Amino acid sequence: NKLLDILLVRHGQTKWNVEMRLQGTLDSDLTETGVFQAKKLGEKLEDIEFSKIFASPSGRTMKTAELVMGKRVSPIITDERLKEMNFGVLEGKKVETLEEGFKEEIVVMHEKPEIYNPSEYNGETYKELMGRTSRFLDEIIENEKGKVLVVAHGMSLMAIISAINNMEVKDFWSRGLKPNVSLTMYNYNNGLYGEKLFYDTSHYE
Repeated sequence: NKLLDILLVRHGQTKWNVEMRLQGTLDSDLTETGVFQAKKLGEKLEDIEFSKIFASPSGRTMKTAELVMGKRVSPIITDERLKEMNFGVLEGKKVETLEEGFKEEIVVMHEKPEIYNPSEYNGETYKELMGRTSRFLDEIIENEKGKVLVVAHGMSLMAIISAINNMEVKDFWSRGLKPNVSLTMYNYNNGLYGEKLFYDTSHYE
């Protein structure tokens, strides 16, 4: 009998989130707000014993994972497959400046993900993103039990949520962008997922 709880947490607000820059595989520090958000979630979850803690190796996710962990001494296992979608040479640039050269692709990225083609700026496709994140999910389902914490990024977590719900690429954005340090929780029981929390931010609101 396979029982598993999966807690999905996006990193705290960062400087580039505030500046509306594409982060992707690049990184920026958590803001004071981001630190506060993560500490608040840590307080909410302080009595939960995690069997494993996984995080994207980016600085913003590692810092968030540490803050959520609080006094616990469990190791944080990094996994490259949890990294944010790669936006190639657009990373670090302000979204408003992209509107000039790549407006069309940025619109397509959000409105028609199934035909999004980032090859012009060496970005990652949705198929690649969803491939790596669903492989990560499959491994967790196969190998883990108890309560597993996963700290990652807006889009890499949305890809995991898409896989859990058998969503097609075209529906990727249908439930909106995962907010900073929101908690989404699924329980897995013998092939079936139950959604217990979705994009919950009540711990810091």
